[in-house]
Parts: sequence; structure tokens; C-alpha cells
Amino acid sequence: MKITDVKVINKYSNGTGPSLIEVESDEGITGIGATASNIPVITAIIEEGPASLKKMLLGSDPRDTTYLWDKMTRTTMHGRYGDGGYLINAIAAVDMALWDLRGKSQNMPIHQLLGGAIQSEIMAYASTSRWNTLYDGDIVKTTDELVIECKEYVDDGFKAIKFGWGNFFNNEADYQLSAMREAIGPDIRLMLDYGCPAYLSPDTNVKELLKICNLLEKHDIFFLEEPLSPHDIDGFTELTACSPIRIATGESLTKISEFFQFIKNKATDVAQPDVQQMGISGLKGVLDLCEISNTLCIPHCPWSAMAVAGHINVLSCSNVGNMIEYTGYANFEKKGDKAQKTSAMFNKIIETPLSISNGYLQLPTSPGLGLGNYVHQEIESIFKSN
Repeated sequence: MKITDVKVINKYSNGTGPSLIEVESDEGITGIGATASNIPVITAIIEEGPASLKKMLLGSDPRDTTYLWDKMTRTTMHGRYGDGGYLINAIAAVDMALWDLRGKSQNMPIHQLLGGAIQSEIMAYASTSRWNTLYDGDIVKTTDELVIECKEYVDDGFKAIKFGWGNFFNNEADYQLSAMREAIGPDIRLMLDYGCPAYLSPDTNVKELLKICNLLEKHDIFFLEEPLSPHDIDGFTELTACSPIRIATGESLTKISEFFQFIKNKATDVAQPDVQQMGISGLKGVLDLCEISNTLCIPHCPWSAMAVAGHINVLSCSNVGNMIEYTGYANFEKKGDKAQKTSAMFNKIIETPLSISNGYLQLPTSPGLGLGNYVHQEIESIFKSN
């Protein structure tokens, strides 16, 4: 079997992502992958010029996933080609497609290629925001809206919820978190994402964050996500050691070596690799580090079926991954453009959507990612309308 083409199938869009990738073989089997990064940039890296990933991979056997991962990262990561960023995102998408193609060629899901699943389902957490996505500005949800939304997720079967929260921890926030916790009860996990741009504020430092963590302890917050600049290992090490609640980070990291530094220094309680940032091969490498160190692995990225399918295929082969991020929108947001596009990315652009039951993602059993192939007419209807 030989690779005959590597392409970005939605390159006609000038949008910021996701970039949707196909790898084709001479036996008619196609693998699919994705990265959230800018479509024109990813297209240039994959398709254009003598140093493109396409040029590098044509004629290779797509089933040689370890060899091709090594070839792509060693050839393009170092020296004048740069290190990390868009380049690794492009490699990640191609790597995902190669694993998908390999599984299809051997009639096996990725988790079986990795040695077999030990979890048949994994808890999904509803990932949402304090900001109302119906609007482009900083329109925040009221306390009543936050409470109603929390109750909706619980009624839908979710056992965990995360809100993009930012640096909002005054008396009003304290009241809102109390109301939200009362609405969902003590058995539902509640998480908050500090994130960018909040961590860019000059007021963000370990001392102030420890005050926030002490406040959040009484609300039984399961973890606080990315409260510091993502490469601040010293800050994360100090905060993780002193915080009464779990600290999570990793969505901005693209290499296994970066996660190694965090895990070696005990700089996070929860590792959050993103398969659309670092591929199946990179995600598996991070999961191995988490296994050795007994670090929780809860991947980042709920915005496409490809990402979530990649996460559950890999995490199912481990005991250190007990949640996967899954998209959530309040009922009053579901008619908005963002919610409808996200729904399409899960249910329309691939042949076999993922299954979720009572708050748990069900492990796909179909070959590769378990999603089938892309539905091109649906992709065109989404991206050509932008």
C-alpha cells in the first residue's frame, strides 16, 4: 500500500479552522484528520513546495505510522524549519489521518492497534462558557442563565461541566458558583477555565491565584484550567504544590517533551493534551508519561468529532484518563451560528457520528477513528458559506 495524496479538503475557505485533512492510498482507502489551526497556513505546510509534508510522504506505506511520525517530526521540527506551532499542528492532522487509514486497512479501530481498550466508555464533560455565544461581544450569562444551563446538562445525563470563566472571582462570582453548585448537587464535577487572555494580565501571579484556589475549594471545583502562561513551568510548579484544588494545563503544548517537563517537575495535576495539536502519536506519548507518573490525563478540545474520537481511542487504553471534553451549549444558544457549526462538525461532516449515553462517550468499534469518511457536500455547505 502506498500514499497517493495528502490534502486539505476545505482549503477553499479562508477561515481559521478546523483544517480537514485526507490521506489517500493506492488501494482506495482514505484516512481523515483535523487540526484547529488556520486553514491557509496548514494548506501551505501540507501541500505547497518541495519541503511540504505531501512531498515527503508520497509513495510511503501509510501503515508505518511510527516511522512516518519520526520522519515528519525529525525532518521538519528542528533547525531553520522552526519548532512546534503550526508545523506540529499540520503533522498532527496528517498523523491522525494515517492512523485512521491504517485502522481501516487492517479493519481495526485505533484502540485495538494500540493494544486493546480497557475502558468501553469514558465520562464526557460538557464544555461551555460564562459568555453567551449568541453575541460577539463580552455578554456574560446571568446567574439564572448559568443555573438553568447547569440543570440542562444534568438532565441530559452529564456528570461533569466546565465553564470558560476567566479572571472573575469577586463576590458576584462567589454567589454564582454557590448557585451553580446548589443546582447540580454534590456529585457532579464542576471545573473552571481561567485561560487566555486572563493569564496575560499583569495581575496574574501565583500569590493571587492561590487566593482564587482557596475560594474555589469551598465550591468543590474539580480543577482550574490554565491559570498561568502555558510555558511557565516554575509558576505552575509552585501553584500546583500549594493549591487545595487540582491545577490543569497542556492545551497549548504541542510536543511530548514539553509535557515531560511539566510532569517531571510535578507542575500540573491534570495533563490536557490535544490530539488536533499533536496527533495520535503525540497523544499516546503523553499518555505514557501520565501512566508512569500517575498523572490524570483529560484531553483538551471538544470542537470536532475527529478530536473526540482520537481522544477516546487513545484514552480507552489507559486507566489514568477518566474524562474527555465534549461540547456544550445552553438551549438558548443552540440556534446560534457557533452552536450549529459545532453540531455539524460532530454529526454531519462524517459518516458515523460518535455515540454518547447518560453522560458517557461510547468507544467506537468501527475501523480507524470509527467515523467512516468525510461527507464532502456537507463540508462544502459549511465552509463555502463562510
